[in-house]
Amino acid sequence: MPPRADRSPSHARPRVNPSGDFTCIVRQHAVTQPATVAIYFPRGGGGWDELSYADLERRTDAFAAFFCASGLPMGSRVQLLLKPCVTLYPLILGAVRAGLVPVFLDPAMGLRNVLSCIRTVQPAVVVAPLALHIGTAGLVRTFQSVSLRIVDGRRGLGFGPTLAQFELAGVSRAGVGYVAHCRVTNGVL
Repeated sequence: MPPRADRSPSHARPRVNPSGDFTCIVRQHAVTQPATVAIYFPRGGGGWDELSYADLERRTDAFAAFFCASGLPMGSRVQLLLKPCVTLYPLILGAVRAGLVPVFLDPAMGLRNVLSCIRTVQPAVVVAPLALHIGTAGLVRTFQSVSLRIVDGRRGLGFGPTLAQFELAGVSRAGVGYVAHCRVTNGVL
């Protein structure tokens, strides 16, 4: 064994994913350890929600498939105005896998600041609670870059699909290998 000074510490050599896309790591774990819990998330009222690697991969692929099918060009921004929840993580990973850029906003920052951020970011997609979609319905100039609205709620009320509908539509595409490979091949958008 070489002397201590000749050995590099393990943290000096980071692991590199040869594909360049960190979402493919989720895919690898889904194959090698599908039942292992990937995410624990506190549930309102106590307890924990769990998402296994297999479920995380299935949901990530569903969101990625729908984003790809939406015809959005790579590098398009996805404005996420969601409270933290289990669905947020596969949505983020699905956007990245589809070559999109997730942009996070805290919906609690107030309507004026949220609208300012949307005007600045110019997202192609806005994922937000129904109340925000309703409250901003007449602000055409603020949302002129938005081609897809996704509603966090039970009903879309004509603004766009709900998150559940969006994911379900992606499942039908992902189930037939629609997203066979990651769109991001080198980690650079």
